[in-house]
Amino acid sequence: MAFAEPLAFAFTALVGVLVALYLWERRRPVVIVPSLMLWTSLREDKLRSRRLRPDLLFVLQLLALVALILGLSRPFWRGGPAARQAQRHVLIVDTSASMQTREAAGTRIEQAIAAARSQLAETAAEDEVMLINAGSSTEVTVPLTRQHQQVRAALDQLRAADVHGELTGAVSFAVNLAQRSDRRTMIKVFSDWPRSQLPPELRDRVTLFQVGTRQDNVAIESLDVLQGRFQNPTDAALRVGVRNFGPTEAHGWLQVSVADQSVLRSGFTLAAGATKSFSIANPPRPGAVIARLDADDGFSADDVAFGWLHAVPATRILVVTAASPLVDDLQALAKALPSLQLTVAAPDAIPSGSFDVALFHKVITRQWPEMPSLFIDPPAGNPLLPANGEEEHLEVIDWNASHPVLRDLRPLTALPLQRAGVFTPPPWAQTLLWSRTGTREIPLVFAGEHGGHRTAVIAFDLEAEHLLRSDTLGFFLVFLRVLEWLAPQPDEAIVAHTGDAITFDAGSVTQVDGPGGIETKLTAVQRGFVPLRAGEYVAHGPNGDRRWLVNFTDAAESAIARPAIEAPRPTAIEALRPSEDTVAPTGDFGAWLLLAAAVLLLTEWLAWRRSPA
Repeated sequence: MAFAEPLAFAFTALVGVLVALYLWERRRPVVIVPSLMLWTSLREDKLRSRRLRPDLLFVLQLLALVALILGLSRPFWRGGPAARQAQRHVLIVDTSASMQTREAAGTRIEQAIAAARSQLAETAAEDEVMLINAGSSTEVTVPLTRQHQQVRAALDQLRAADVHGELTGAVSFAVNLAQRSDRRTMIKVFSDWPRSQLPPELRDRVTLFQVGTRQDNVAIESLDVLQGRFQNPTDAALRVGVRNFGPTEAHGWLQVSVADQSVLRSGFTLAAGATKSFSIANPPRPGAVIARLDADDGFSADDVAFGWLHAVPATRILVVTAASPLVDDLQALAKALPSLQLTVAAPDAIPSGSFDVALFHKVITRQWPEMPSLFIDPPAGNPLLPANGEEEHLEVIDWNASHPVLRDLRPLTALPLQRAGVFTPPPWAQTLLWSRTGTREIPLVFAGEHGGHRTAVIAFDLEAEHLLRSDTLGFFLVFLRVLEWLAPQPDEAIVAHTGDAITFDAGSVTQVDGPGGIETKLTAVQRGFVPLRAGEYVAHGPNGDRRWLVNFTDAAESAIARPAIEAPRPTAIEALRPSEDTVAPTGDFGAWLLLAAAVLLLTEWLAWRRSPA
């Protein structure tokens, strides 16, 4: 047995005080008598009143005092739970998409929460607990606290989302926290991923509680809407990719609809690990494209995918140029793409009217046009975009793949050019394509926003490079992309992916209604929203509603098969420095001694009340 508060034994001096008070009470006054004859018949104990002769009241008072002193010293048994330093427990629950997999005993996330609750129940009351939600990012749901009920309530609120998991980031965060801690810390991870998926330097720093054994899953791997910016929806095509992620042959049905009209229903059989592509040509109308799988598997988040076939409004283009073969190429392009409406004008006879884009070929105005504009091979000596000479026999050597004009295009290098003007891009423009000579870098295409309108410059002559010739297809694609950027498609619907931020102007969205009745209120300063569930979202704002179609496609999460479940291996990270925060052990029975002292004092009082005066 040991004592958590040994200084309490200083109160043992009170025992002497009690004895002294008892003797003081027994003290007799001195009286002068004429004879001792009558005293000879008294018993010896009456004569020796100055000696300590404890009675029942004294014994009760002494026992109460001793019990009080021992209770304040907080004794505990060394053979049982000894006094120890408070520890920390970091609970990391994986809430990635694969945790929605249905198992015989419930979903994986339900099994993980049950295991976490069990570990929490075994945690000492004085230990601190932190709860981390490991989804697409690391979120500290409950910071370190001794209020275990708060952690238990937060565990019950956890849900798996349709997102790729970042378990490694959450574990790294917890390990870094534990390494700086002044207390022994145990990191407990609840996930369907095996220990082998963690980086080697983290595997032995955590206790992993693995859940999930089911392996069968068929998923929509991709949904591609093959429609150009100026292409009619009935001329577009749809392509859906389906993959069997399970270890055995799988069967199912795929259904595709466009604007609520079914365009495909097809059964399929896929071998283990096999993929199949389904194509739909000439869809009937614009609108939402929805592909759904009907397959009896363990994971349903990847059984639906969304796309959008947009209606194509007319794009009115004013072409200002002298008679040129480029006009013939543009008119041939407009014939193939009826949404392009061309108006051709000579430089000295520019018509008035409303246009979406002005295209200037080898000419330039004296001031910037009040509309989106494309300048092709601007002449030397012009006041707006002065050239610094020209270069011949160039090749494209690099491009700005992050700009919307060139995003997702294949490499454009090694395309030959006969000639290009040498321009210095203005401060408001970004270079999109460039070449290089032995002495300088040559911007070939640059674009930006000037005076509230988008403006682009192509520094070489598309007429000389034959816009529609097959060997200059790269320049044709760049030209179309520039036109798309200058006259962007109105947002009928935004197709996005779970976990990716959708941005908008501050104050333009006040509430977002999502799948499953999810309602999210946004403040006036918020400029983005991150959808965590696949499905249709409607954003409400002062300027009307917007529609978002959000997909979940992630091969790593769809591959729900896991290796055999490993038994947890308890680990702990020792404190960086010792803490003085030592707490009472579970075996502390000082409170019982204090209760006994109170009972003894009550008994002594009752005995005193019943004793004769």
